[in-house]
Amino acid sequence: MHGTAIARRIIAAIGQELSLDRTDLVPAHDVRRARFILLPLIATVTVLGFGPSIVEGAILLLGYDDADTTLHVTVYDMYTWSRLIPPLAQDVVIGLLATALMHLLRNRPAPDSHHPTPGIRTEARTFIMAFAVQMLGAPLMWALSPWLPLAFHPSAATAIGQPAETLLFIAWAAAGLLEEPVVGLLIVGMRRCRISWSIITAVIVVLRIACHIYNGWAVLCIALWPLLTVMLYRRTGALLPIILAHGAFNVSVLIDSYLPGSAWFSRIATMMVAAGVAIAAVEVLRKAFTPVTA
Repeated sequence: MHGTAIARRIIAAIGQELSLDRTDLVPAHDVRRARFILLPLIATVTVLGFGPSIVEGAILLLGYDDADTTLHVTVYDMYTWSRLIPPLAQDVVIGLLATALMHLLRNRPAPDSHHPTPGIRTEARTFIMAFAVQMLGAPLMWALSPWLPLAFHPSAATAIGQPAETLLFIAWAAAGLLEEPVVGLLIVGMRRCRISWSIITAVIVVLRIACHIYNGWAVLCIALWPLLTVMLYRRTGALLPIILAHGAFNVSVLIDSYLPGSAWFSRIATMMVAAGVAIAAVEVLRKAFTPVTA
């Protein structure tokens, strides 16, 4: 087989993988009525979930000192005990609300049962790939930030006391409990309204970037993360492992910040990225070179 033919098969297999839709959602019969009811509802939940982060990030980004081209925010300023509890409780409540609405929209009417419910094997592979996706996006942002006009440099080692540090780990680990259910609600709600996957993906990419704008203009580099996350959810239909992967990634970043001598973190992260890339490569190659039988 010639190299050109092999490349074509691989490209075709990648296209097939990215076009798979295992969410099996049934579009609404009355699109106008669905959009009239659902779009304002999911927009309200999205504003409640992402709005505070977007506003605070924008204020931080736009209000920096002209004499300084970096954003300096200490952990003490951001994460004292009294400041952590209210937003954490709010995030949990909004996340539960988004989860309940998403579950309702997924099952009323029932989804087309073309694909089986994701099993443990699928969820484990999804977790690995979701973690790898975040690891590919965030380091790119951090690597390019020194060359961008404005970047975020937190003072992560600032002492804030043991109770607040513990709650900080919990809050970062629970980030996926808010963001992923809201993203899932957006996907399910907009698909019910017969909105295309390309528009859904664009909306989520913009929201994710806006929600993390406190990182400075380098945040544009994380567009790869929401883009591939939407594709991953569409491909697998599994949301729980994506939630867990987000929390695991955040905790790994904190461990690296508070325990900079812990080399095991970078080793595990590197292994997870390699495993995620390997899983994707095996799926593509298997589809590209498995004979099609009648």
